[in-house]
Amino acid sequence: MNSEDVYSLYSSDDPEKKSLQDKIYCDIDNYKKRIETIGLPKIDFINCYLPIKKGKWLDIGCGAGEMVYAATLRGWEAWGLESDPKEVAFARKQNIPVIQEYLDPKNVSEYVTDCDVISLINILEHINDPFVFLNMISKNMKDNAFIIIEIPRHPSLSSFVNLAFPSIASRHIYPPEHLHIFSEKSIEIVLEKCSMSAEVIWLFGQDFSDFILCAAQNASIDNNLLYHILSKSNLIQKEIDNMSLCDTMILICRKKKTGV
Repeated sequence: MNSEDVYSLYSSDDPEKKSLQDKIYCDIDNYKKRIETIGLPKIDFINCYLPIKKGKWLDIGCGAGEMVYAATLRGWEAWGLESDPKEVAFARKQNIPVIQEYLDPKNVSEYVTDCDVISLINILEHINDPFVFLNMISKNMKDNAFIIIEIPRHPSLSSFVNLAFPSIASRHIYPPEHLHIFSEKSIEIVLEKCSMSAEVIWLFGQDFSDFILCAAQNASIDNNLLYHILSKSNLIQKEIDNMSLCDTMILICRKKKTGV
């Protein structure tokens, strides 16, 4: 896919080009749960490691605005950019400041120059060339500003699941939506080329539930047994995380001072 294809995929109103994403993110009940169980815990983790606790926070590719809303609750002056018109409309109905825009070289300086924190939550895996996109942002950020990156991770149990069940993969890497996965070393190389460095890395995932659900589609399994196994997901996932076989990482990165 080229950049035009990526833009078309995420900015189109054509239902033939859309995934189930809108149905998940633009449901008000799911939205409230996602703020409580995903948005706020991520903001709280990030706040623990940032030397600043308030300022301007831009969430790029913000979807329906959960991270924007969560950051606002924690005292940040937050807003988002999103190209999907349905998700933008949904966010605005919740009074969340979201601009319908796709970040590109023509507008990047307008949006990122004054920001203290910029977040890319599950964005780089969708971009045709993550280095070009990240470097564009870095060149227009102020020195010592922070960028928060969440990306799918390899090696992980989910990587194995994709290989074992390629016809039913629903997460991790699945073109044309997810085009990349990253190891710690690969993202370190990209960050270095973009004059950035990771100060904190948080590893976590939902590999176990992916594995069980994919396996269950290939067998006739009683739902009671399936639910019983899934009820242990958090316990088993914790061990997967401890073994560094989890499928997601969040990096808190800082732009290096010019000339350093």
